[in-house]
Amino acid sequence: MKSNAASFESPSTPVESPAWHEVVAAPWVGIWQPRRTAAILAAATRPAFWASYAVGATALAVIVLTLTMWDASVRDYSASKAVDASALTGGSLVQVWREWHAQSVVGTAEWILFLVYALLPIVMGLGAWLFLPSVHCGGRIRDSLGRAFRAMTAGLGLFVILLFPFYTWIVLLKNMAELGGFPGRGFVIGTVIAILATACLFVTWLSRAVRGVVRMASPPSLPPRCEDCGYDLSHIPGDSLCSECGLHVDESLTPNRRRPGAAWQRGRSPGSWLATSIAVLFRPARFYAALRMREHDDLSHRFAVFHYLSIAAGAFSTTLVIAICEQIPIEAIIALPSFSTFFVPLVCWATHRLIGSVVTSWWVSRDRLPDVRWAATVIVFEATYLWIPCGFVALFAGSLAAFGPWLTQLSIRSPLPGTNVELAVILLGCTAICLGWFWRYRSAIRSIRWSNF
Repeated sequence: MKSNAASFESPSTPVESPAWHEVVAAPWVGIWQPRRTAAILAAATRPAFWASYAVGATALAVIVLTLTMWDASVRDYSASKAVDASALTGGSLVQVWREWHAQSVVGTAEWILFLVYALLPIVMGLGAWLFLPSVHCGGRIRDSLGRAFRAMTAGLGLFVILLFPFYTWIVLLKNMAELGGFPGRGFVIGTVIAILATACLFVTWLSRAVRGVVRMASPPSLPPRCEDCGYDLSHIPGDSLCSECGLHVDESLTPNRRRPGAAWQRGRSPGSWLATSIAVLFRPARFYAALRMREHDDLSHRFAVFHYLSIAAGAFSTTLVIAICEQIPIEAIIALPSFSTFFVPLVCWATHRLIGSVVTSWWVSRDRLPDVRWAATVIVFEATYLWIPCGFVALFAGSLAAFGPWLTQLSIRSPLPGTNVELAVILLGCTAICLGWFWRYRSAIRSIRWSNF
């Protein structure tokens, strides 16, 4: 879809194309500056960008292949045999390579490389699409997806740097288990928690990088519209009525009368955040009818960030209470809340971005919004709705902790084959809640479509 915005400004993107060596090195030396790193790749020429992508993809493929071969080099040992540190490299990488190519020229190594090179652009393309509402400010969607893809490429260096120690540690754990010296479940649980925590940090890094490739469109020149029906009021006197629906023109064109804005837009404070959250959660149609849609700033995303942090705190406290009430071992009391602190907000973020991207793609394809930046504004405030599925799961889990598997005890059959009834209720309940989310977006588009402020 083409926007009626004629020009673009790119304050965070370098004006001139950077040198090719700067582009290639940016994902590796700029891991502490995500916005600048993404901006460099966004301004790079196509050959320089693809050279940077090829370097990152090759580094990832080499690390995955090398560590997989190292894992395969460990031979089987008896569990009763004493653990020998030198046995962790029971076979050489050369021997593994020969075994993989004993039957054919194309062996396991080539398949690993093929999977890395084939899946990487697919995963990065999906990530670019998830960030599309934050990047697309007008113009062609193809260009916005391209900029989002470059922001994903900016994170390749950090991803490879993080992958190496984690993959190495996982291989070590697996090898120690095969050698009969498995250190215990605590190491595995700690590794999983560390991976989830790192994934949250990586998502935060990508979110900051995406803001480095946004090319803010100048506000499109929109005619004054009737807030009820969308009729063009350009030639209607201010003291008359809309000729289509009869709404007084002053109702649509008087600032702060029809759209006074959300409390969060009028002032950033814990009180305004809470008041805005309550309004958008319980009165979405009224909230969006009063929301000012033509105000765009770089701090609006913090509204959603505060919800993610609050959900993390809520997940920790809820899991801790349930774990203590269940009188489980102390290791689990420590591990389960730590796990949920990172897992729950990560799932919430992915669900939030996925549904927002689906809705935005639909709105843009149908030309439903006069300014496509309004979709990003709606998505930010819809982070409040994440409390509904989180609250549902927390209450149901609490009931199971208090009364046991009471649905199974009532002889209720699971509607999903292969799962118990409690898990089926959680899955189906969350699915129904997410489907209700689309209704909220439908209500939002009706309330914001003809906004004059």
